[in-house]
Amino acid sequence: MRILNRWAFGMSHGNRPAHNLVVLLIIGGLTGCQKDESASGPGASRGMPPVRAVLWEVTPTQFSVQERFIGSIAAREMIEVQSEIQGVIRSIEFQEGEAVEAGQILVQLDDTKLIAQLDQVQADLEQFQMDFEMDEKLYSENTISKQAHDQTVARLKRAEAQMDLRRRELADTTIRAPFSGVVGERNISIGQVVNPQTSLTFLVMLDPIDIEFQLPERFVSKIFVGQKLGVRVRAWPEDRFEGEVHFIASYVDPGTRTVQVKAKLNNDHRKLKPGMFGEVFLAMETFDKAMLIPEPALFRILNSREASLYRVTADNKVEMVTVVTGKRLAGVVQILSGLEIGDKVIVEGTQKAIPGADVIPAPADSLAPYRSMMDQILQQEAK
Repeated sequence: MRILNRWAFGMSHGNRPAHNLVVLLIIGGLTGCQKDESASGPGASRGMPPVRAVLWEVTPTQFSVQERFIGSIAAREMIEVQSEIQGVIRSIEFQEGEAVEAGQILVQLDDTKLIAQLDQVQADLEQFQMDFEMDEKLYSENTISKQAHDQTVARLKRAEAQMDLRRRELADTTIRAPFSGVVGERNISIGQVVNPQTSLTFLVMLDPIDIEFQLPERFVSKIFVGQKLGVRVRAWPEDRFEGEVHFIASYVDPGTRTVQVKAKLNNDHRKLKPGMFGEVFLAMETFDKAMLIPEPALFRILNSREASLYRVTADNKVEMVTVVTGKRLAGVVQILSGLEIGDKVIVEGTQKAIPGADVIPAPADSLAPYRSMMDQILQQEAK
């Protein structure tokens, strides 16, 4: 206490100027603190110059979220054409790679032997028919036994069966296309002896054609028979082939946790070939009135679902809001809540924006790059 009193006494008598300097510094510091506090208060932004910003108005937008899967083009019908009987090729009625209709003749076998056999069976049948009519009359008069009558009936039935068989064999000498399609390579020649194991050619149905792909089980609830889809192939990168789901497997493969799906594609130009690699575009979700904004409007990502952006009020003031995000496309984000249709958000100028500051909207043509990007992305998702 004595030391303190001496120091104070010395200051009061011998060091008046120094004492005054200390007092002035203390007062100046307090004044500076008060100015800092007032500058950082809620009304500080009122003295700031207005912010020039590019504004995006939220409008209802229809768009679909597409998922991409890898598939393989497959023929709906494809067979190896073979003969049902042994014979000699008399004529070949198709050209390799030719489109044929159902029922069209492809190959004709020699039928002369079968015609002769048919004539023989026909003669036997006529004789057995006359024997039957005679025995039928005698049996009714009790002239012959039932056993003799039954034998005559059996011979007639065997002759009728032989007749049907010979007719079928004769018909089998004409080999026809069972369905409309395109024939492949010719593996035979005229005069060649063929049997049921001989490959004559292949017949493939190309229109319509299928694409088969495996769908992860998490999407099973979002797909249904009749659902539309699009397909692209490397051979025709500019073309999109439209199709419709016609088959969904009734079980999930436990090894891959996927479900097999088949879709029918229009292929009237025959561009798609079985075995081709195909990329499937399937719309899993469709939104009629979605709120989409350019992604640069989100200046702070809070978590996987929430973000912050600047909204402009009706009196052109900056307001920071937290929004819940949904689907994300390339440069575009869907807003689920936090905004309303008609709201305006800042997409350029967020670095200078401060809540409460006045906003000067940039010229309308400043939005052109964002509108172009939005249109391009929506068109790409629709393809």
